[in-house]
Amino acid sequence: MRSSEPSTTSAVVIRPSLPQGHIGRFLIVGIMCVALDLAVYLALVTSGLGRYPAKAGGFITGMILGFILNKTWTFRSRRAVSREAAIYFVLYAISLLTNVGLNGVVLKYGTPMFGHATTATAFILATIVCTIFNFLGMRYITFRHGIASRLPTVVRL
Repeated sequence: MRSSEPSTTSAVVIRPSLPQGHIGRFLIVGIMCVALDLAVYLALVTSGLGRYPAKAGGFITGMILGFILNKTWTFRSRRAVSREAAIYFVLYAISLLTNVGLNGVVLKYGTPMFGHATTATAFILATIVCTIFNFLGMRYITFRHGIASRLPTVVRL
C-alpha cells in the first residue's frame, strides 16, 4: 500500500572549519613578502649588484616565504607539499618573468614619465601586477584542491 504523504529526505550539511578571509590573509602574507623582497633588493643593489639580478634575488626570497605562509596559513592546505610546490613554483616562474620584465620596462622607459622615482615606481608597479596574478593563480590553481577538500559535504539520510 502506498502512502499518500510525500516522501521526505533529510540532509545533513557537514561544515568543516572554513578559513574565511583568504584575501585578507593573502595581503598580510604579501606585505611580509614584499617587505622581505624590498629589503633583499635594496641590500643587493647597495652592495653593488645590478638592479635586475637584485630584483630577481629579492623576488625569489619573498616567493619562498610566501609559499610557506600561504600554504600553511592563508589557504591552510593539507595536500602533499611536493604537488603544490611544483605548481606554485611554475606559477611564480611566470610571475618572476612578469615582475622582472615589467620592472625592466619601467626602468628603461619610465624615466621621462616618473623622473627620479623610477626605481621605486618600477618596484611598486611590478609588485601590484604580480600580486593580483599570484592571488588568482594560488586560489584557483595551486591550492584549489586543498580549498575544495574543506568545502561543506552534504550527506543524504
